[in-house]
Amino acid sequence: MTGGFLRFVRGNTIALLALFIALGGTTYAATALPNNSVGTKQLKKNAVTSPKIKSGAVTSAKIAKGATTGLKVKDNSLTGADVLESSLGKVPAAANADAATSATNATNATNATNLSGTPGVGYLKYGTTIPSGTTVTGAWGIVDDAAGAGELKFVYASFPLPSPVGLGDASVNFKAGTPTATDGDASCKGTAANPTAPAGKVCLYQGGLGNANVAGLAGFQYDTAADSKQGFGVRATSTAAGLVVARGAWAYTAP
Repeated sequence: MTGGFLRFVRGNTIALLALFIALGGTTYAATALPNNSVGTKQLKKNAVTSPKIKSGAVTSAKIAKGATTGLKVKDNSLTGADVLESSLGKVPAAANADAATSATNATNATNATNLSGTPGVGYLKYGTTIPSGTTVTGAWGIVDDAAGAGELKFVYASFPLPSPVGLGDASVNFKAGTPTATDGDASCKGTAANPTAPAGKVCLYQGGLGNANVAGLAGFQYDTAADSKQGFGVRATSTAAGLVVARGAWAYTAP
């Protein structure tokens, strides 16, 4: 009796153990995951760190659209080579930059045809001569003492730039009708306040305050024909001893 009971217990124990192992193995097989099937549920929070990510493994295809923001970009890490300039809009502070459209050739001022409404040819350029058709103006004056009548007094005036041609005595004249002038020219039609001259001539105009102790006013060529490109002269003759005063304006138009 006792031996039969032990054999019964031993057999049932082995059977139960086999059943447990079988069930346990089935349960393990059911919960095991195939290769490449680890999902977010299987990952513990903060389990994946930077050292666990293979270099170059994260590509642009792995990054969601809009996932990377300015806060994620390291300061000063992007350069001009990383930016597509054509995709940039107008900078708000550059609202007035549209006016710089004509500045493309500003290195040589090619587009500066008009400065304050005056054509570029109206401006004098040093190192050149007075442009053809351009009128330049200025003032002249003689102030001196004379010991007596008949003394010659001179003054010289310079052009801002050389004239394109030399001037002779016949090209430097007072306006016709000027008191005491000996070389009146009818083609000089301006005034001391608004001096003008025809092409190739210097026109001299007496000032509004008049002259004192002066006679024989005349314009003349400055030195040689070549040197006369730099300017001209005005002479006067004293009428008596004392202060000699003569003044006015001039104009010259390059031929």
